[in-house]
Amino acid sequence: MAFQCTIRTDVFASSLNISSVRNLSGDLQAAVDQVIPASTTNQEITLGIDVSELTMIAISSDVALTIKTNDSGSPDDTLNIAAGVAYVWGTGDYNTLLLTADVTSIFVTSAALVDANLKIIALVDLP
Repeated sequence: MAFQCTIRTDVFASSLNISSVRNLSGDLQAAVDQVIPASTTNQEITLGIDVSELTMIAISSDVALTIKTNDSGSPDDTLNIAAGVAYVWGTGDYNTLLLTADVTSIFVTSAALVDANLKIIALVDLP
């Protein structure tokens, strides 16, 4: 059974509107919905993502976070997630995928004085 995700983009400026809807699917879905305590350094979360088979990933937080992949000291990738600004990538995007290596775990750091609500959805196709 395939998992489905919809990516919607809407841009409004005066009377002009640009909208797009893309439906993406994958054989596996990884999901994270976790509270990151205030002033946390390198909280480890197990998350398996095969980058070569990734069809979609979305990451959001209501507080700015730094996410390191696979190792907190020498990560394969470091993502800086801005508060309230989701990072979304899907197959066929104009943007470049920020993940360059398969992921087995992430390490999340928050310098904020309040808890963060981290959400991640990823779709992966089986080979």
